[in-house]
Order: sequence, then C-alpha cells, then structure tokens
Amino acid sequence: MIKLKPENSLELQRMLHSGMGRAILFLINQDTAQYRDVILDACLHNYAYDKQCEGSRTDYLYPLLKVSNELDYYRESIIRAIPDEQDYDDSEQLLDFAVLFAREGCEQARSAIYDKLHRRNTDALPRDLAGVSQIIELDGISGLIHCLEYIESNPDLIGAYQDDYLIRQAEEVTSIEEVRLALIEAVQNKPAVARMLAGIDEYSIEWTAEEIVRRRNEMRENHKSLSDIISSETTWEELKKRPEFNRLVPSWSRLASDSEFERAAQELESITDLKQLTVYLLLFVKRPFPLDPNKLIKLVDYPDEGVVWRALTDLEIIHHPDVRALFMRIIEVPELSDQAVGLLRSNYETGDDQIIIHLLEVENDLDNLHRLCGDTNHTYQENPVPEGIEPLLLVFEKVPCALCRHTCLEIIQSLAEIPDWMIEECRYDADSGTREIAESLSDLKPGI
Repeated sequence: MIKLKPENSLELQRMLHSGMGRAILFLINQDTAQYRDVILDACLHNYAYDKQCEGSRTDYLYPLLKVSNELDYYRESIIRAIPDEQDYDDSEQLLDFAVLFAREGCEQARSAIYDKLHRRNTDALPRDLAGVSQIIELDGISGLIHCLEYIESNPDLIGAYQDDYLIRQAEEVTSIEEVRLALIEAVQNKPAVARMLAGIDEYSIEWTAEEIVRRRNEMRENHKSLSDIISSETTWEELKKRPEFNRLVPSWSRLASDSEFERAAQELESITDLKQLTVYLLLFVKRPFPLDPNKLIKLVDYPDEGVVWRALTDLEIIHHPDVRALFMRIIEVPELSDQAVGLLRSNYETGDDQIIIHLLEVENDLDNLHRLCGDTNHTYQENPVPEGIEPLLLVFEKVPCALCRHTCLEIIQSLAEIPDWMIEECRYDADSGTREIAESLSDLKPGI
C-alpha cells in the first residue's frame, strides 16, 4: 500500500526531507530521471529536522542512488559541491557520501575529503572543521595521525581538540589497543602528534587498553554523580546558596524529601525575576508540583513564552480536573493549541483521539507539528488505548522527525499488529532503529 501519487512531487519532496521510507520505496520503482532535481537536492542538503540527533541522510539516500542508473551523475554532482559548501551539516552529508564513493575506489572522492579539511575557512568556528570525522572513518589510524598533525599546525584549533574524541573515533574503526600501539610509534617519529597527545589529559599511550577503559568508565560515573555536591539531605535553602544552583535544580527535585520539595513549591508565587522563574520551573518537570495546580495554571497567561512553555510542561504530569479544563480551553487558542496535547498525558479521556486528530490535521507550522506529534506519542505511551492507533498513524504520516517516527512505530507496535505496508516502508526509513524493527518484523513475514 503506497499512498504517494507519482505526480505529487511536492509530497515526494516532503517525505524525502522527513526521511520516510515511502519516498525511497516509490522512487526505486520509477524512472528516477524525472525526479533527478528532487533527489539531488536531498543529497546536497541535509534536511533532517534534528540534525544533531539524526545525523546525515547518506545511508538513507545512497541505496537509491545505487539503483538509479545515474550513479555517476550524482557522484560527480556531490563531489563538485564539496569545496564550496559553507553549511556544516550539508558539508558533513556531502563528505559522508564521499566516504562511500572512496570506499568503492573513487580517488576523486578521497581527495575531496582531505581537500575540504585543508581548505577550511580560517575564520570558521572549530565546529566547522569539516572532514576530520570522515578522514578517520575512511583511513582509521593513519587518518587520525593526519588530523592530529593538521590540528597541531593550526594553533586556533588546538583548544577545541584537547580531549580524546578523535582517538575514540579511530578506536571505533580499529580497536583501543591498535590505536594505542600506533600512537606509541607516531610519538617517536612525529613531534606534532607527541605535542597533541601531551595536551590531552584524559588519554595516555602509557596506559594499557584495560586502564583506558577503566578510566573512561570512572570519568563517566563521576560526571553523572552529584553526590559530592547535593544529596537527599540537602535543604532548599542550602541549595539556593550553591553557586551551581541553576545546574542542580533538576537533580535536587528528584532527591529532595517531600517536606523540602513542598517548601520549594511554596515560593512559586513570590518569584518575580524572569530568569529565576525559568530555572525554578525545572523543579517540576519530573516530579509533580505538590500544591494546588492552579498556581501553575496561572502562568499559562504569563507574558513570556518560555515561562508559558515550562508551566505547560510541568502540568503534563499532574492529574487534576483543572488541568483537564485547561486542555479544553487552550485547544481553541491558536498560539497554544500545539502544546495542548501534552496535558493529556495524565488527563486522557475516551474520545480525545478525535480532538488530537483534528489538531494534527490543521497544524501547518513545522515546529508546532513536531511538538504536537511528540506529545501525541507521549500521550499514548502513557495511555495505551486502542483508539490511539488512528492518531498515531497520522503522526507516522506527518511528523517531520525520523526519531519521532521511530517512537511512533514502537508505540503502534505495542498496541496492534503493524500493517504490512508500514513494515515495507520502514525498511527504507532514514532512522536505523526503524529499519531494524522493520527487518525483524519482515523475518516473521517472509512474503513482505
């Protein structure tokens, strides 16, 4: 069941941008020449909604290029675009394609990756040091050594690379021990590598592989632990005196005794400073506000959007008729309706599926739609009722984020049998987790 009409190129473009498998499934059964511009545009630009979490779309698009009968055209166009691309996320996607081309023997693609690193804009931020990850991914240890030498030769970059991030990348390609042994040799012959390693406190070639793992685990645990700063015995007044107050508020809210937590909640109406109020509301994201929820509900009319958003977020975990009444009120307010569904997480009633469907159908703003789809997912995660299937299917159709679509698929799977058409689509989805679910389900249904 493919719902995409061949003549609807705008819908095809939307689906490619959101990473839907349906777009790929449709295209691999077509003469792709007629959609060349749409496909190339999706290759040249990373349209992932959450680029930091979703990454590039290379794995999603590359199988399509392979079956297009125009691989040479796309390869040449992508490589040609690499030198002048200034956007970091677009550059990363182009370079990820170049890695795949280089692995297939394209020397022009390999050169393009290294040239991108060496032709960097000297005024660019360190984040714009495009090519480093791809060089290491492609050439492993030799790529790591090349990048370390290049960074050391550019003093403005060194400060941004004084951790073991690049070393870890190389270890993923080979192993901790292989990287360590190679760096021992490099230190003897390459002074620049020795100087770079000397500036990395969290790594040493003198440590064994086992010690490297142990130290990293210890650092991870120490980073997570706040027991040396606060504990369940820390009072609200003590917390307020801490210089790290802003950072500690969420953790304290989980640890605090009921009496201290209520003492903190009693201060809500006395806070007038905007920044202070914004931080204060973090107390009630995971632990429900213990007093009359109307104290929070009043903030929905606050003149600052950030405060309104945080107040609504806090109200999501409160089961109360007044919160339910707030939901019914703000679904009629265009500025707030996209945030209304979250209030149903703890206040869902039979028949709310139709309200959610209406909100999803009329929302056109991409950011609002993303928020609305995410809240719909959360609502049916916490209220697993059969009537949630129809709204969730609409989320699957409309959500611009591949990660949220993956969550949606998991929730649908918990409520009902995944239809065959959805399994087939998901095998081509941009999200690897979605593809894995589809492949596992396909194994159970060999005919798909």
